[in-house]
Amino acid sequence: TNDLLRKAIAYRPVITQLYSECTDSYIADDTWELAIGVHNILEAYDHATKIFSYVYEPNVHLVISECITIFYHLLKHTHDDTNPYLKPILADMMDKWKAYFTDFPYIYGIATILDPRFKTEVLTKVIEFYYQSLDRPSTDVHNYVGTCKKYLAELYDYYASVYNPKR
Repeated sequence: TNDLLRKAIAYRPVITQLYSECTDSYIADDTWELAIGVHNILEAYDHATKIFSYVYEPNVHLVISECITIFYHLLKHTHDDTNPYLKPILADMMDKWKAYFTDFPYIYGIATILDPRFKTEVLTKVIEFYYQSLDRPSTDVHNYVGTCKKYLAELYDYYASVYNPKR
């Protein structure tokens, strides 16, 4: 669907003219705006799906950032009043999103901390944005990041004790 919409939007003038010549009616601008809105949302899902489908490259450190990107697009289009047809669809999508992604597993937070591009500071900022959008208290951010750091320290201590030679 995303590829179809991308190609149709690129040929918007041609498709509109051909449709009007064949049917004695036209494709309204709000229909094209709906197609563009759906395409923008699906583009975020498409990008994340490609990243999550990597087999020979590590990708677990990108899960939180990609999920936040998808959530950002859903949130942006939910508050966008230019396309009222998307409102009920996006409301359902946001409900499903909140049912599945209110909390991220700690392994994703640990992997994000280990990514040199993100570290703890970026993870904190991203989770703050996410929790504010979900109307969750800021203490949850510090609890999540703190727990990720605690688990990371425990993992380090465990492997240091196993692989560190005793003198």
